[in-house]
Amino acid sequence: MKSNEMLNLYLQKKVNEKENLSSQKVELSNLKTLVSETKKVDAILKEGDKAQQRFDKLRKDANILSKEFLAFSNDYKQGLSLPVNLYGTIKDVIAKGKELGIDLSTNQDVKFAELIMKSWEESRKEVMDLSKKAEAISKNII
Repeated sequence: MKSNEMLNLYLQKKVNEKENLSSQKVELSNLKTLVSETKKVDAILKEGDKAQQRFDKLRKDANILSKEFLAFSNDYKQGLSLPVNLYGTIKDVIAKGKELGIDLSTNQDVKFAELIMKSWEESRKEVMDLSKKAEAISKNII
């Protein structure tokens, strides 16, 4: 009987060792899974760092763009400048013509000058509107 007990003890020990080995294999498998998943999460964290760097660059670019819009707005607040007094010259030509008894208001050169003057006035207003839009954009970019 003693030999049966010893055999049982021996077999029980072997079973326990086998269970321990199986348990260790399971633990090793779990550790491999853990390492694999950790690497995947680490890669995601690196992507987060890249996202932060990209965001910072975009913000810097937006800041530069905002300043450019503000500079544009300041440059064109008054619209387009008129280096000559075309309106006054038109009036003078018509007035001098009247003094001579000539109606120069229908003269082609005078008509063309008046057309150019109107175009300048419209362009000036459009550029002033662009200036206002640029100022608003500069405030909204950041």
